[in-house]
Amino acid sequence: MDWNFPYYHRGDSIGIGFNRTQTGSDAVDQYFAPVANKFNPLSTCPTRLLLWFYHGPSMYRMKSGKTLWDDLCYRRYEGVTGVTKTQTLWNSLRGKTNQERSDSEKLLPEMQCRDAIRWRNDCLLYFQAFSKLPIPSDLPKPDHDLQYYEKHNPW
Repeated sequence: MDWNFPYYHRGDSIGIGFNRTQTGSDAVDQYFAPVANKFNPLSTCPTRLLLWFYHGPSMYRMKSGKTLWDDLCYRRYEGVTGVTKTQTLWNSLRGKTNQERSDSEKLLPEMQCRDAIRWRNDCLLYFQAFSKLPIPSDLPKPDHDLQYYEKHNPW
């Protein structure tokens, strides 16, 4: 069995996600019937589980009104915003905790922010290679191309 990244997300020119419904691997039938019945039709599958159960077309309209691709992009940027807010909060506590704790942990929020940006850029460029769709114009573009992130991947 192929256990690499494409196995799990099934990214291709149509979309991303692993079809575990009755038209795919049928893994959904392993769930308790009322749960399987909720997850199996696309119309009642919770948004947060969409790509776990479906191979979602990049242009699929989400409940937010955005396409799947745009929603993926905006959520990655929101993740970085959340980390940045945490970094700002942590920085506001400097001098309010003991010096040893402050010194030992002052770089963690900076590292998390840097890693969140890197992960966002790497993830979006990776999936963009399949979708061939642009990152929404109101979002900043990654600093480098996918080859850069693949070459300099610390993970």
